[in-house]
Amino acid sequence: MQIYAIDLESFQEQDFSKLNEVASEINRRCGKSKISIIKDIYHCYRRFGSGYYDYITYHFYELDDKTRDTYITRMRSKKLITFLNDPEKAKIFDNKNKFDEVFKEFIDRDFSRCF
Repeated sequence: MQIYAIDLESFQEQDFSKLNEVASEINRRCGKSKISIIKDIYHCYRRFGSGYYDYITYHFYELDDKTRDTYITRMRSKKLITFLNDPEKAKIFDNKNKFDEVFKEFIDRDFSRCF
């Protein structure tokens, strides 16, 4: 089992604000208390490398740990990209505009550059 570390000092006030928004939305959806949701989000971050957007997008609040462990979360994806690619080329996956430019022949949709 991979354990992901969290550096609370690097968390910005806006991160806590977004976390609170996500917890409020999940509370609205399923009625669980916000504190239990935040504790579970933290558990999922440490155990599965998921962020709060992974948590709400994949409905982790409805899943058990065995099922959660089958998802490619944000941190697992980053680890895989870094492992499988040259470090300089791995940076392409962090920049949507650069990604779209490099892989445009494989992307079957229009995209525009946003700056």
